[in-house]
Amino acid sequence: NNDRIHAHLRILHIGVDQASMDEVEAKIAELCGDGWDPEESIFDTPDHVVWGGSMDNAGMIAKTQYGKVKSLAQRYKAVMWAVIQAKQEAEGKIATNKHAAWGYDKARLADIMFTINPGLDERGNPMSEKEMGNSRCLFVSKARKSQARFIIPLTTDFSTAYITEQLAGDKPEADG
Repeated sequence: NNDRIHAHLRILHIGVDQASMDEVEAKIAELCGDGWDPEESIFDTPDHVVWGGSMDNAGMIAKTQYGKVKSLAQRYKAVMWAVIQAKQEAEGKIATNKHAAWGYDKARLADIMFTINPGLDERGNPMSEKEMGNSRCLFVSKARKSQARFIIPLTTDFSTAYITEQLAGDKPEADG
């Protein structure tokens, strides 16, 4: 029911370039003052938060913004997810830490990093857009305190934002 969901879920919707990270931090502190515990938080692309410094160095902006997200996670002892984009050079490949757009520091600061990629063919190569249908794969690129560099096959339904692990022998249905 909605009351039970509201007790745990808070959505802070801020448009691109509409607030600074300090304002985001203040809003989170206000929510915590009202009794909310941010056990887990998701930031959609923190480098879209207003930056107060020079725009000449995108890598420095990314390092600072993602550093602030990590600082928030440590302060609240919370799991924080941050969505990032891959560089265009990752298209058609399995994206790794080095493909993080606008600076490697995003990957360096992360405790765990995974990427969602095209599905793989029988030889383990990424499928073309036409071939993959609902097939994708999750690549665990980095895990600071665990095993990393492994792939989990996925079946996706983007019409409902539903993603499941594709078990051995499962064949994903084609889109459409």
